[in-house]
Amino acid sequence: MTTTRAADGEVLVVITDPVIGAEVGRAAAAVDVALTHVPSDPEPTRWRRARRILVDRAGAQACLAAGLPRRPEVLLVVDGQDLDGGSGGEQWRLAVHLGAQEVFTLPAEADRLVRALAEPAQAEGGGAVLAVLGGRGGAGASVFAAALAQSCAGPVLLVDLDVDGAGADLLLGIEDRPGVRWPQLRTAAGRVEAQSLRRALPRTDRIAVLTGDGPTPDPGTVQAVLAAGREGGTVVCDLPRGDGPSAQAVLAEADLTAVLTSADVRGAAAAVRTARRLRAVRAEAGLVVRGPAPGGLTAPRIAEAVGLPLWATMRPQPGLDRMLEHGGLRLARRSPLRAAAETVCARVPERGRP
Repeated sequence: MTTTRAADGEVLVVITDPVIGAEVGRAAAAVDVALTHVPSDPEPTRWRRARRILVDRAGAQACLAAGLPRRPEVLLVVDGQDLDGGSGGEQWRLAVHLGAQEVFTLPAEADRLVRALAEPAQAEGGGAVLAVLGGRGGAGASVFAAALAQSCAGPVLLVDLDVDGAGADLLLGIEDRPGVRWPQLRTAAGRVEAQSLRRALPRTDRIAVLTGDGPTPDPGTVQAVLAAGREGGTVVCDLPRGDGPSAQAVLAEADLTAVLTSADVRGAAAAVRTARRLRAVRAEAGLVVRGPAPGGLTAPRIAEAVGLPLWATMRPQPGLDRMLEHGGLRLARRSPLRAAAETVCARVPERGRP
């Protein structure tokens, strides 16, 4: 019999009811499954990376209130006495809204829970989602997103949500290549087949680009694109600085969010507000500081003021403007942009790598 052990990924337990918790513990012990107990509203990144999650009624309510995204391998465990008291409809409502795969009534269905825990967890397919956000206007977030796309291994989907910008296809020098842009993409919040999407988009050898002007895509379309991009590799999202619903949808899904800022007082002050926004949605975020520093403000001091960990620093990229005007971004091996982008790419969790 195959068991799901801690080495295969955490099995999180979000359970406050001690009776249910004891029943779950006995079921797990029967098949040698390691459990990790977490608070009633687990950190979003941990929620996404777990191989399987068990929640009780209170845990499910807390996860919904925290806005944690739907994901596979969530099991809802409930007390049979609660169902006898007429709360069965509430349990199933929670299961539907949370996207729970199954509901187990304990102790009556303890044997069924044992069998479910013994089954290998379904791997959550695909790669990571990396978001890039400018701490201030003109910080170079779009260029850094393009550099990330060029630095990540394997196939990459570069999603440009900064619809008022120049366009990711222009940054890569493929603006004349045929392919679907945002105005032509309509998914009605449904599923998008990964390979079909990549074939439809303008692309380089490894990088497919979804860009275009017009209205900001709706959150349902963005979520469908992210799901398709994960299936085929890594997704890099260039976000606008505004706090719209589509940007919120990306931040809820992102494994990492890089905040770009310049090494000056105005950049640091603007990044403080951006960091506050990211903390509100509990995004796993870090700071990338771009030089020069005309006033001598150091990157560690900026990170301390902003309240985000310092992920990377970079000096100015020589000849960047000329490069972008003559064929698009092409990063040499010793490029400052490449070095910073590779440093961020190295932080991608192992589970997220294609």
